[in-house]
Amino acid sequence: MAYEAVKRLLGEPHQIEAAPIAIAVLVVSIVVDFWRVRALRKVAKATGSPALAADGHAEPELQT
Repeated sequence: MAYEAVKRLLGEPHQIEAAPIAIAVLVVSIVVDFWRVRALRKVAKATGSPALAADGHAEPELQT
């Protein structure tokens, strides 16, 4: 692994491949996080829980 790293650092060309499964996993993760934040906000509002409300403020992270 170190040998390959040094070769790439010294400028040997290499191709970066985006596997469709990796992209699919990222999309599913974003969707799950979106719904998790919505559920946390709903429960936080219903219970008045400041801990759940704080955890439900993750939505701006989803926009980055």
